[in-house]
Amino acid sequence: MVFSFIVVTACEDDEVIGSVNLSMRNWGNGGTELYMSGSDYLYVDNANNFTFSGQGEIYSLGQVSGLHEVDYIPENNGGWVKRVAAYPGGGYVVRNKVWDGDYENYHYVYMRVYVYDYIESVEGGILGVRITYQMPFVS
Repeated sequence: MVFSFIVVTACEDDEVIGSVNLSMRNWGNGGTELYMSGSDYLYVDNANNFTFSGQGEIYSLGQVSGLHEVDYIPENNGGWVKRVAAYPGGGYVVRNKVWDGDYENYHYVYMRVYVYDYIESVEGGILGVRITYQMPFVS
């Protein structure tokens, strides 16, 4: 007798195609810079906030269960900011303005981010955050 079995498994966020895991240390502990385009980058400041240099902005979607739930690009309704708290379980969309040859025409490049944990010191202080991100992101 011959038996065949098919096993199906479900994958969580670390399996989102094109996503990358990154440990981002805050500015006071080594300052990891995540570049989007040109010289503009996302970083974690000393107060453990995501902060964007240059023309970039961040939109917090609040608590989500993973990168797969960061599945849309928010409208231009005033929720885009330069700095926002970075905390485990938080979902974010990040955008950066890219100029199309002159200062009147531009488009945005998007990235989605999910924070899955803090980086903690042996003493319990926060050194930064561990993220999963996907760039470019098109919803």
